Amino acid sequence: MKQPKIAVIAKSVLIGYGVDEIVNFLATELSQRGFDVTVLANKSEYPKHKYKTILYNLGTIPFLSEFWNSNFLIDLRSFFAVTSVLSAYDMIITVDPMHIVGALARGLFRKKVIMYYFGVPPPKVLDSFVRKIESVRESLLWNLSFYFSNRLVTNSYYTKNLVSQLLKNKAGVNYHGIDHLISKEKEKAARFRDDLGVGDRKLILSIGRFSTPYKGMAEVVRLFNGLEEERQDAILLLVGRGSISDLGMRSPPENVRILSNVPFDTLRICFEACDVYCTCSKWEGFNLPMVAAMANGKPVVAYNVGAHSEILTNEETGFLVESSVEFQRHLRLLIEDDALRERMGQKARVATRKFTWEESARNFQKTICQVFSES
Repeated sequence: MKQPKIAVIAKSVLIGYGVDEIVNFLATELSQRGFDVTVLANKSEYPKHKYKTILYNLGTIPFLSEFWNSNFLIDLRSFFAVTSVLSAYDMIITVDPMHIVGALARGLFRKKVIMYYFGVPPPKVLDSFVRKIESVRESLLWNLSFYFSNRLVTNSYYTKNLVSQLLKNKAGVNYHGIDHLISKEKEKAARFRDDLGVGDRKLILSIGRFSTPYKGMAEVVRLFNGLEEERQDAILLLVGRGSISDLGMRSPPENVRILSNVPFDTLRICFEACDVYCTCSKWEGFNLPMVAAMANGKPVVAYNVGAHSEILTNEETGFLVESSVEFQRHLRLLIEDDALRERMGQKARVATRKFTWEESARNFQKTICQVFSES
């Protein structure tokens, strides 16, 4: 049997974006398993990888801002940009937001198509009317596109439940791997804490895009600064993509450290160096950084939204909270109680052992083989 040629259609493959990271690691694992994988993307930041990359040009639409030029009807515009190369592949795998490309490839070129769906943030967590409308458009058109897929893969049971009941028979769950973010470099972590000026204080970590309001990074700062006395015993470290101005501040408070656009090596050290992980995100289809923190043995405080309850066991591996008051109370508890923090961290490490790229790729490979075996 010839080596199957697979095209993964992505908007971009940028470091620091959850979907993009997943595209990179999934394509790498599938390549190592013998598939001939090419990632088609508008932008790529990964310098070394085992898969091929084709960069396509979207062009620009006059009078639209940079943000909307890279987001407005990105799926339809991308289809016309990649049409000329689709015929060379045996299978198309689409990831958010490229599912219309997959539907058109199935309908026009009779390609086998797998759609990997990570969910759409609901309008209520978005910060502008235009983005709310775009969320509704994506939900409607993606669900329509899913009918054209051979298989639909989701990243959690929460996400699977977002799709139409009529699609459940072709939908399966495949959790992401997080082993690329597990660190065992205690000496580097100790030096990192020294560089941040943590000293004997506890280091609280939160990771997310600064420019995406529903990620709640500015709220993390506000709630942390409201801890009063406990705040003096801890340092908050924000890590993400963007600038400090995206957080609505000119300079960070004295007990807050901010790192932006950091490489993977530094990101791993952040997980090793911290004592507690917290997130104020209002929606997540999986939450890669939260799971990575748990895999590094750190307890978590998070809102009870999205897939969080699927990953985190409340009062065992961390705390799922319903309000900002509960958030502060449980964060304060983890700062003060060393034994509780250690106990929850160990349970979190054990609970997340199943989230590996090897297992994720193995499950995805089974789906690929099933689709190829069908007439």
